[in-house]
Amino acid sequence: KGLVIGVHKYVKEFMIEGDELGHCVFTNKYYLQDGSLLLYSKYRGKYIETIQYDLLNNTIIQSRGLGNKRTKYHERIEKLIQSYREEN
Repeated sequence: KGLVIGVHKYVKEFMIEGDELGHCVFTNKYYLQDGSLLLYSKYRGKYIETIQYDLLNNTIIQSRGLGNKRTKYHERIEKLIQSYREEN
């Protein structure tokens, strides 16, 4: 219902997301960290939260929106990721 979670194809997309949300996903190069996967979440085409996922432990490390804060969609995002984990 308008909420999308996905993976970027290009590093430049991390820069755009970091600029739009006002956090350091690009400047701190989270996309280079071993063992974690960065996901974006969008609602109606706008970035809402950046999700860092631990591939070894299958857990969310952090999920942050504008100004590094949680959004009103935070729980929905966590539930979507949890339901995907349970299916796979």
